[in-house]
Amino acid sequence: MVAARVVAWSVQLGDPGISPNEDGLPGLPVVRNIVGGLLTWGLVACVAGLVVSVIVWALAHQQGNYQYAAGGKSGVVVSARGALLIGAANAIVGFFSGLGAGAWSCARSAARRHPRAVRRGGRGPIRQLITPTRRSADPHR
Repeated sequence: MVAARVVAWSVQLGDPGISPNEDGLPGLPVVRNIVGGLLTWGLVACVAGLVVSVIVWALAHQQGNYQYAAGGKSGVVVSARGALLIGAANAIVGFFSGLGAGAWSCARSAARRHPRAVRRGGRGPIRQLITPTRRSADPHR
């Protein structure tokens, strides 16, 4: 019931017409350079962490210190995950941005297909998905 009201509220407002643009705020190229520099520093830190972790892992394993060897393994995994996330940052943000842009069109198309369920709170298909129906005890009915 709450989800139907939220959809109805967002559909009744209409499309606000706001989309990302590159000339909305001054200084966008500077911010891009700063973020690019942070990405580079992050990748350099991941490489340094990977090298140190591999050295700790190898020396600890060779000397029989398995607690430090486990710490070195953890450092390798953490550095690899960090490099993976930093390298995929643009793709991750782009994916979720596209997913969010598709949510508006999904709500709009649901309102067009089932206007009674969304706008007036009727018993249309969307409302039936939200509120469970009562089943009778007779399985053949």
